[in-house]
Amino acid sequence: MDQGIIATMKRTYRTKLLMTKIEEGYDLKEFWKHYTILDSIYDIASAWDLVKPSTLIKSWRKLMPNVEANNNITPLSCEEENEDEETPTATLA
Repeated sequence: MDQGIIATMKRTYRTKLLMTKIEEGYDLKEFWKHYTILDSIYDIASAWDLVKPSTLIKSWRKLMPNVEANNNITPLSCEEENEDEETPTATLA
């Protein structure tokens, strides 16, 4: 389900990482010396923000096929939910 989301986020993260390396003009060794965990966290958050909502919706469509084209979930009524259940209900004596 989430392979497309993760792949999109990784691609964006790596692109930003390489662009940062090129813009700052460091060689590879110097770049990694100055690149901190905080920089990584900011880059990951930025990459997540760039994941499109349509990518998220497409990934959930396999699990929730009742998602309509206008991004609304069609709720099931109580009768439809009860029709799916085949477990007998207990009666009070």
